Amino acid sequence: LGIIALEEGREQDALDYFKRVIAVNPNYQIASYNLGVLYFNNGSYVESRKYFNDALALPDSSRSIVEDSNCWNYLGMISVYEHEGK
Repeated sequence: LGIIALEEGREQDALDYFKRVIAVNPNYQIASYNLGVLYFNNGSYVESRKYFNDALALPDSSRSIVEDSNCWNYLGMISVYEHEGK
């Protein structure tokens, strides 16, 4: 539902859906990753970093290489943007 809400441009609904998923299953990496992306796209880098770090801190059995890589890429961009004062 969160992805559908995103595709329809309903960002607040997407945030709510992803947060509900994490409340039910805190080890669902894709929900943490998607929250990180949503906050990143809104320029909320502190929140974005939190969710990317949460996604990377999950047990190995709950993580995927693709999501890990994407999280690291976004964390790198956050560091650059913060360094540049964006």
